[in-house]
Amino acid sequence: MSASKNPLRNGSDGIDRATAHARDAVNSARDSIEEGYSEARDHAEQAFAAAQESGRAAYDEGAMMVREAHGQLESAVRRNPTATLLGAVGVGLLIGLAMKARR
Repeated sequence: MSASKNPLRNGSDGIDRATAHARDAVNSARDSIEEGYSEARDHAEQAFAAAQESGRAAYDEGAMMVREAHGQLESAVRRNPTATLLGAVGVGLLIGLAMKARR
């Protein structure tokens, strides 16, 4: 019997071809998944960096606003210490009355 007519030999070649085709498909799928993962990771890193920069800018702006408000408040107290003291006493009285009423 010749090799081309041997059913076992032909079956083995078919299995080898199918195995090679499956191996190629798996390798292609793995490469595609790795590429997709790499792209997703790059996008996530870029988004994180942008969010981090935005957060820093917001923090810096907020800190500057607090410093400005503190400076304005300090200046107002220095210009009108009596009015500031009377305002503080008034607020203290209101809080005291509110706490007394709760009892």
